Amino acid sequence: MRDDEQRGYNAVFGDSANNVPGQTAQYGVYLDYPDNRADPVPKWIQLEANGKDGFHMGTSRLNPDAVAQVIRRQQGIQWPTSLC
Repeated sequence: MRDDEQRGYNAVFGDSANNVPGQTAQYGVYLDYPDNRADPVPKWIQLEANGKDGFHMGTSRLNPDAVAQVIRRQQGIQWPTSLC
């Protein structure tokens, strides 16, 4: 996901070494939660960005931490609410 975020950063700030100017972009992050509990971890993370000068990015990632949370719950391990 860091690489996707870097693509958005590069579009906004440009590349001065190659004389590529930055552009105004609208960036959105959408999270899909698997349940309505008080401590959910998003199962899917979707990133979207559209730039004024033609930049477009759209990607969805399965969050591996969501699977880890399911395993913890099955084993009866509670996540400390102080960390939420």
